[in-house]
Amino acid sequence: SACLVGSEMCIRDRRRVRAIELDLDSLVTITTTQGQKKGSHGPIPAPQPFPLPYQDNFESYALEQEAKYFSDQTGSWTIYQTSRGRVMRQSVPLQPIEWCSQSPSPITFIGSHSFRDYSVSFDTFIETKGSSTVGGRATSGGCGNNYQSGYFFTVSDNGSWTLFAGTKVLKSGTHPNIRPAMVFNIKIVLNGTDISAYINQQLVTEATDSQYGSGWAAVGSSYDYVQFDNFVMTPIVKPDNCGSGINVDVANCNLNREQTWTVNADGTISLKTRPSLCLSVSGKDPNSGGPNVVVQTCDARSAAQQWVLSNTGSTIYNKGYKQCLDITNQSTASCANVELWDCDGGSNQSWYVQTGSGDILAADGKCLDVGSGPNSVSYTHLTLPTIYSV
Repeated sequence: SACLVGSEMCIRDRRRVRAIELDLDSLVTITTTQGQKKGSHGPIPAPQPFPLPYQDNFESYALEQEAKYFSDQTGSWTIYQTSRGRVMRQSVPLQPIEWCSQSPSPITFIGSHSFRDYSVSFDTFIETKGSSTVGGRATSGGCGNNYQSGYFFTVSDNGSWTLFAGTKVLKSGTHPNIRPAMVFNIKIVLNGTDISAYINQQLVTEATDSQYGSGWAAVGSSYDYVQFDNFVMTPIVKPDNCGSGINVDVANCNLNREQTWTVNADGTISLKTRPSLCLSVSGKDPNSGGPNVVVQTCDARSAAQQWVLSNTGSTIYNKGYKQCLDITNQSTASCANVELWDCDGGSNQSWYVQTGSGDILAADGKCLDVGSGPNSVSYTHLTLPTIYSV
């Protein structure tokens, strides 16, 4: 046991008291075990830019662990188990006594201070009361960090929402379909001076502002229990020109609203802007010989247009061909063709699906796309009425 003799620290064992002289400003560990030694670590990895596009469904972490890359400024952001799987949860319900000027609400940053044009989205669940915030171009952290630097879209449990530029209110309103204890998706899109905000992939408001040019992405909440899942951060890039026609490929995401998708109750996947066209199969991939994926006139009776999401949402399975949606030859290039192939669990058959918003991304972050000219690249949104099991 430990003891104090005069001004000296000591250890009392069964035989005697041993005094230890400590230097000022020192930290000493005292133990009764043996065999301790200094540890070692391999070479420090070379610095690399933040890996955009980036997504995280928080399933790979241990409970109470902090999620990778998130830099918590205020509040407590850890992994939490729910009936829907693991999520990141803000779990400080009361504002603490602060030792410096900080954010009035919990907030965590991710990305880089140099990021300019991008979108940030996630599914959120307000357990009983409070608000959830998605932000971008945040410019300060730590002491002095607050919602006064950057663009923030805040949605409350009663459906009221506000789009901020710093403390300035750009737009505000109320969404009729938001309530506590429901999962919904919120997103902010920053493209030059254009700021757009979405709830469940429906545009809620737009504004123009030039106050903030770059900065971190942000996830925030009120001092309440609020959950976050299926985080996606996507750069806005110049569209790829993948040619014209009805062929389906993958390409860089540019948030083009003209081409979004809906998973219908009859098993088809249709284009939102052209609901008479559905994801289908026709002909052969010229490179691999696999069944080629295209869009064709919708016909729910056609087995080629019957699609099923796995219960994890990671594969998209065609009932007629009994094969999976696949990026040809495991290509990571823009405009890579999409085909059907025997389901093998490969990364080129893995599709990241947000169950709240319906966003879907290939494993490398590119988006499903219909090759119809230079404006064809789309950020693919699937509205999912149900998640089926294969």
